[in-house]
Amino acid sequence: MLIAGIDVPPPQAWQSIDTLLADGLGTQLVSFVISFAVIAYFWMSNATLLSSFSAIDGTVIAANLVAAGFMILILSRPTASATGSSPICRCRRRCTL
Repeated sequence: MLIAGIDVPPPQAWQSIDTLLADGLGTQLVSFVISFAVIAYFWMSNATLLSSFSAIDGTVIAANLVAAGFMILILSRPTASATGSSPICRCRRRCTL
């Protein structure tokens, strides 16, 4: 899911590291790494929390679904801010909004 937020630069951008970074690849990679780290932290925290329970009931499942919803929300935010597009529209540079 995270890799979908990284746009492949045009062929002329692959001439050097400077042109790749100028095309926005560096910002997208930083956003990818931050997103991955935050989601990994939430995942590990959730696994640690759930392993401490002796039984799981409806309340725990509901809380777990809410936590998963927050992870999805966090996943979608850095991608939109890294590309400069609207957080509603995912078409990035093709967007006319």
